[in-house]
Amino acid sequence: GAHAGSSSHGESSQHIFSRSFLEDVFCSDVHVHLPAGSTPKDGPSAGVTIAVALISLFTGKQCRSDTAMTGELTLHGTVLPVGGIQAKVTAAHRSGMLRVLVPEANEEEANKAATKCCSREGAHAMRIIPVKTALQAVDAAMKGGLPWKSTGAVPSSPLAISRL
Repeated sequence: GAHAGSSSHGESSQHIFSRSFLEDVFCSDVHVHLPAGSTPKDGPSAGVTIAVALISLFTGKQCRSDTAMTGELTLHGTVLPVGGIQAKVTAAHRSGMLRVLVPEANEEEANKAATKCCSREGAHAMRIIPVKTALQAVDAAMKGGLPWKSTGAVPSSPLAISRL
């Protein structure tokens, strides 16, 4: 690849970006703002998904293909509850997802929805994974967990991850 490190379409022991690049990213201000005037159902609940996607991009580490996720994300990396959990869990189940990351505050509602989906004859099982922080979401969503376990590029503070 054109970046420091190598890239391939499969899982790789090296990452697309160098350690110094990752340190710069984790210590810089990458900020995605979803305005309050946006359609309530369409924007804020994608915060966790956007953060995980950006971290996957920056580290070159793949996300699990069997995992769906939802949750609003604060600037401090806290995952806030969202609406429409029953519809989101049902859609994840219909899409063949085996795992769904949900805000911890939505865990009970998500488990009820998953039980309803999975109780149908021939339906596959689905695991609800509650998360309170962006770090927990990234750890659960990425193949092999947190990307910096293998790179040594650790965010300089707990707030650094929320900047993604």
